[in-house]
Amino acid sequence: MYAKQEISSPYWHLVVGLIVIAFATRIPLLGSRIPLLGFLIGLIVMLAGLGALFMTWKSVYDESRGG
Repeated sequence: MYAKQEISSPYWHLVVGLIVIAFATRIPLLGSRIPLLGFLIGLIVMLAGLGALFMTWKSVYDESRGG
């Protein structure tokens, strides 16, 4: 049960990251003059989600090996 709670959080990070990236180029955060900024923020969110997912997988994998 503890591992299930940890895994759910990175998945939410990934979902939010995908949504932000999907709309970043169409709805920039600071107006139409800076469309790249919205994309970069979305990319950072996505990378953070991937990092969290990897760390969660690594901790669950280490626990399953008995470490």
